[in-house]
Amino acid sequence: MFVILRLEFNPSPQPSPAGEGEYFLSLMPYEVEKRSKLSDQMEFDRVKNYLEGQAEFLGRKEMKSFLFRTPTFLRIRLVRGDDKVLITEKTGEYTEAGRLETEYKIPLETLPEFVNKKAKEGYQSCSLVHTTRNSYLLNGLKVELNTIDHLGLIIEIEALTENETEVPSLESEIGKTMVELQLKELDPKKYQEMMTAMYSETLKPVSEHDFRILASDKFYGRMEGKL
Repeated sequence: MFVILRLEFNPSPQPSPAGEGEYFLSLMPYEVEKRSKLSDQMEFDRVKNYLEGQAEFLGRKEMKSFLFRTPTFLRIRLVRGDDKVLITEKTGEYTEAGRLETEYKIPLETLPEFVNKKAKEGYQSCSLVHTTRNSYLLNGLKVELNTIDHLGLIIEIEALTENETEVPSLESEIGKTMVELQLKELDPKKYQEMMTAMYSETLKPVSEHDFRILASDKFYGRMEGKL
């Protein structure tokens, strides 16, 4: 079974890299993305009000993400109301304009088995981050307004492509949209430093995260009072 995400960026489908029982989402190997860190809630609300008038609202999500930085970037994301787990694997650094990316979903009940498998591959420590996200479509690009633990108010503008030659033009379009939204780009090196600081404060061994409880709780952490 295939569940294709963002069909507008999908000129030629490729075979799914996901395993048995997994649902392949992203056929676009390159993610092109720019970020802006907002100084306060007033600036966040200004951008949100503009998008509500000019862009298509794609939805609101509350998410719990487990972030691994070694041996490569791996994100395990649980979304409130979704009984599947979104897996994202990336190579490269935040400073690169286009990063190789693979996304797929697995059933929630298989999460403990998946984590154990990845631990044997070297993914043995991760950080837990809670995010609230409002997503919009503007100028053919996805604009995401995020409130993220340890990072604050972050806006991400992104596009996906399977053609590496399209990365510069997409980067240019994202830059124009940032100007339209009156946003200052967050230096990728600065964002890398922010992520490194977050990891240094929150990184824990996989054994200290009880993925079995998460897999059995469809509200994803209701005991904590938040996602």
